[in-house]
Amino acid sequence: MPAELGLAGRRVLTLPSHVDNCDQGEACCWRWLAHAVLKEAAWLKEDLDSLRKEHAERLAQISKVENSTEDLAELRGAHRAVQEELKATKAQCDELRYEMLTIKTSGAQRATKVEDLQKDVQRLEDEKAQALTKLEEAQKDVLERERSEYRMQSEMQDLKRQLLLYEDDKVRNEGLLKAIRQERDTLRQAADEAARRRKAKAKTKARSASAKK
Repeated sequence: MPAELGLAGRRVLTLPSHVDNCDQGEACCWRWLAHAVLKEAAWLKEDLDSLRKEHAERLAQISKVENSTEDLAELRGAHRAVQEELKATKAQCDELRYEMLTIKTSGAQRATKVEDLQKDVQRLEDEKAQALTKLEEAQKDVLERERSEYRMQSEMQDLKRQLLLYEDDKVRNEGLLKAIRQERDTLRQAADEAARRRKAKAKTKARSASAKK
């Protein structure tokens, strides 16, 4: 009852000494009135508790609002700082985009240069391969010409040797011919001499025969 009446801190409610118990029991109007008052007090207590709770919640909300106001101020400051950082970041992003565009342009130019260089290298490789092929063919021709010249030189050497042999044979033949001619002339002379001698002998015999007659 003390708690229901709002008398905090009291456990037992004692009656004054001049108050006596009622003999009406449950039919006592004062008992009914006390019950009604207690119910009303309980309702009032519930309303008071609810009001206290609402008051505490409002105080908490006010504290939150105050804290929120401070937080909002901090957030606004932070927001301004973030906006400034965002502006700086946007400027950096613009610079980075320009740098990226420059890098992409430079990369594209380099890629074009690399492609051109690759084409030039491929062209040079093709020309080198063609030059090597022509060089091999020229070397083959040179080798073939050297072989031909060697064969020709060999043939010329053979012809020279044959010519020398012919000249030697000619010299020998001329010597033999000269010796044969000399021998022929000698034989002719000997034959002529023998013929003259025979003629002279014949004349001498003819004369002797004429003289004997």
